[in-house]
Amino acid sequence: LKKLTKSQNAELYFIYMPYVLRYTGYNYDQNYEFHSKIISMVEKLDIKYVDILSKFESGHNDPLSLYQLRKYQHFNETGYKFVAETIIKEIN
Repeated sequence: LKKLTKSQNAELYFIYMPYVLRYTGYNYDQNYEFHSKIISMVEKLDIKYVDILSKFESGHNDPLSLYQLRKYQHFNETGYKFVAETIIKEIN
């Protein structure tokens, strides 16, 4: 992918999106492990990334409110807006 994006004069970004179960109180320890492993792998591959999880934790006091009905894995309108604005801010 890096070669393809370079040949197209484009930039490749990996966007890490947090899973809703991280915020529901459900014991989902694997999610925490996956995050650090994935970010580490992306860094080793020298791929630019936006870590939405860290933005949720540092920039929003109620991340669960960004998901549909506070329980589904898809974001609501506010959540998609937060994610889009975060990505735009990070890549510019």
